[in-house]
Amino acid sequence: MDSSALVKLVVAEAESDPLRRALGRDPDQVASAIVEVEVVRAVRRAAPGLVPQAQRVVAQLSVVEVTGSIRARAASLDPSALRPLDALQDQDPVEVVHLVQDRPGLEAVGLHQAPPPLK
Repeated sequence: MDSSALVKLVVAEAESDPLRRALGRDPDQVASAIVEVEVVRAVRRAAPGLVPQAQRVVAQLSVVEVTGSIRARAASLDPSALRPLDALQDQDPVEVVHLVQDRPGLEAVGLHQAPPPLK
């Protein structure tokens, strides 16, 4: 799940309702830990009063820390015009979801699931 999609869950846009319906069918979402910063900052710019809601949205995700192997894969990801944060978030979601369900598999490829944030 990328940051722009998560912002749509907080700040109403044309795609917000279809996105909510899609997520209702598949609520187990995984994202890069970068969303914890990027989503809240984007919402602060667009609708500062909705920051608490943005924090709740990102708190519901399983996040994958940005390890050395993720950074290395992101650096070589095509196309080269892809923005750095997009490249970091554009890891294979099927692989990440499988690895999150299989913690030893997650760690075997250099990924680490972040613990849920303190409330």
